[in-house]
Amino acid sequence: MNIHTFGNNKIFYILSSLLVLIFLLDINMLKTFDLVNKTSTNYSIFIFLGISVTFLILSSLILKYNWNYINEFIKKSNRIHTIFKITLVTQIFLFLLLILLNFQIIMLHYYSTHIIIISLFVSYSLSFFILFFLTYKFLHWYNIKRNYLLLFYSLAFGTLFIESVFKLGFTEIMMILKHQSIFPMTIGSSIFIPADSLQAYLNNIFPILSIFSFVFAWIASSIMLKEYSNKVGGKVKYWIIVSIPLIFYIGQFFVQFNSQIIFQLTSNITSFSIILTIVFIFSKLIGGLLFGIPFWIIAKTVHSYAIKTSMTIAGFGFIFIFLTNQANGIIVTPYPPFGITTSLFFGLSSFLVMIGLYCSAIYISENRDIRKSIKNDILKYDLLSQMSNRFIEDKTINYINQIRKASRNELFVDYNRLFLNDKDIKQYVKDVINEISKKKNDNNNNKNNKKE
Repeated sequence: MNIHTFGNNKIFYILSSLLVLIFLLDINMLKTFDLVNKTSTNYSIFIFLGISVTFLILSSLILKYNWNYINEFIKKSNRIHTIFKITLVTQIFLFLLLILLNFQIIMLHYYSTHIIIISLFVSYSLSFFILFFLTYKFLHWYNIKRNYLLLFYSLAFGTLFIESVFKLGFTEIMMILKHQSIFPMTIGSSIFIPADSLQAYLNNIFPILSIFSFVFAWIASSIMLKEYSNKVGGKVKYWIIVSIPLIFYIGQFFVQFNSQIIFQLTSNITSFSIILTIVFIFSKLIGGLLFGIPFWIIAKTVHSYAIKTSMTIAGFGFIFIFLTNQANGIIVTPYPPFGITTSLFFGLSSFLVMIGLYCSAIYISENRDIRKSIKNDILKYDLLSQMSNRFIEDKTINYINQIRKASRNELFVDYNRLFLNDKDIKQYVKDVINEISKKKNDNNNNKNNKKE
């Protein structure tokens, strides 16, 4: 790896870390909205403008970084290039809406809730598309070979997809019921949700789905990090450490459903609000860091720059995807609309996870040397190995099907009797690959026995 490529990865770390700080500030301003004096909004507008400008710059640079990565290493995948173009068009549209939102606030001294509604719908729709794609791919790979890592990641993506659908539905309904224009002195923090309404049902469901998506991602990350239990002082200490993010995350729902008890313990509205803010803001960040660590470990240990880059992207993608799924917070309609900038990155967060995972599978499947180095350290890179193997099987099956379709029109025989059906082809390919893997393992065992 040369100095130039190392510098590029370092730049991505800096850009992503700065963006995390911007989102933390944005969410903090949203969560503490009720503690702020509503009569003076000039400093809030200045902060919101700074968040928006910084977000536009950093997001654009991150998009450019990913485009360079795709063009350099993922040259044969039309699907990836198409998804990137969709993401790029979507983000440009969201950037324009954010600029329009700032224009309304600065020049007209109000903002339209229609911009919020459209922005959230577009950002989340992009995420729906990518999360569904990831869920389908991981479930498909799991069906080819039963691997628990593939299963838990598919469950994490699937439940996150469903959770975000419910969360967006709840937020959009609540925003439609709001005033069309929000002014500086508009009192927007009081929220009333009728008990038997659709929004009440959605509001009760998505926290449960949020717990499930977090738990599935936590299980997958814990399995990937299990190898390093000896480095932290044994298995007991390891499980205590990795359980802290899970306890902290679930703790936010305990705070939410038992707020009266905690309020009585603190007996102070300011202390109570500070506790709520800390728990809500940092629970997802800590969880996202846990989910990103396995990929950063791989990035540090693997020699291929392409895999280093994809794992770095995936690591930050997991942080962003859990940190930016904050659409429901905007229903308090603060002035200015803190929280919207963070939610606008949710679709791009999903894209980063997809680029990191799916592109690494493509690259490994096309590079024999990388596959060999990964198989030599199978425990550490089990997820990468499984994804690349499943991708190879997919490509082989697709190639056979293309030959079969091309030959169909040229043969004047009973086509159905001449060729195997799709199920038989898949099973045949699996048998061949398993046989090859078995022979390689036998050869490696024989070599090791001779050395001994």
